[in-house]
Amino acid sequence: MPSGVLIVGTMIDVLAVAILSTGSAQPLPALTALALHLVAAGTLLMDEGLEGSRRTLALCLVLCLPPVGTLLAALALGTQGRAGLTEVSSTNAAEPGAPDSEDIRRIGEAPPVCEALLESDTEERQTILAALIRRKDADAVELLRWLAAGDQQLAVEASLALEELSVSFELELDRHRADLAADPSPEAALRAGVCVSQAIESGIVDVALIDSLTTEARHYFEMGRELDAGSGHAVAAARARLEIAAMRPDVALDLLNRTLAATGADRAPGELTALREEARFASHALLSYDSLVEPAPTLGVAAPGIEVDLAS
Repeated sequence: MPSGVLIVGTMIDVLAVAILSTGSAQPLPALTALALHLVAAGTLLMDEGLEGSRRTLALCLVLCLPPVGTLLAALALGTQGRAGLTEVSSTNAAEPGAPDSEDIRRIGEAPPVCEALLESDTEERQTILAALIRRKDADAVELLRWLAAGDQQLAVEASLALEELSVSFELELDRHRADLAADPSPEAALRAGVCVSQAIESGIVDVALIDSLTTEARHYFEMGRELDAGSGHAVAAARARLEIAAMRPDVALDLLNRTLAATGADRAPGELTALREEARFASHALLSYDSLVEPAPTLGVAAPGIEVDLAS
């Protein structure tokens, strides 16, 4: 705080106190003292170096504690912290070094996650489950479902972890919906669609909700494309991942073929080409699986080698 502002504010406050203490019982001296006190507080607004919470603190001290409030404000704002905490710049952060032989040996000797969960105590098990919840990818969800359907000791804890993942996804999707309703931008639409796509891919979404959520995510991607025509490649890639996760690689393949044909395979990002190959492989795998699965016999038509007595 500049010394001139400090001196002026203190002198005005002292004058206000003098008028108030020597004045009569008439309201004029009190009003005059009040006006001078407000002027003393207003001198803080002349300091351009005070912003945000610092200005609020100074104004509170000056208004509540005349005439020493100005001195206390100068003392509080001039105090330098000695906690020793400094902000570490991300650009100057040290890069993690390559693991040495001891780290590699320790990783190799560590038990698998499923074995560690079965053999660990309660505290260590909670730590592992919390790490799986933070990870929330397909492998983590698959392991939690295996635990929920297997070991009785871990079934309850694994089920609670899966429920936490489901609730977390619903809350995140609700936030994206609210952001999109408040500001229908292409970025908000893309984030909402990607949120649904990642949840379906990881297995967090219940099977009964996949179709409805996939339709909702398609709407978000289409909205993003309409709001920003230049985001065609990003939207196509995100939409393709959604269709592959929702077991519709044929839709993803058709979308990627049309996008690459419109852009030119030589000028399209490599991500789209890689996704097209993934969609093609997934389509062939799905067709091969369908060809191996025989349709269930309909009512009144006996399966080979099985006699059906409809009269009974």
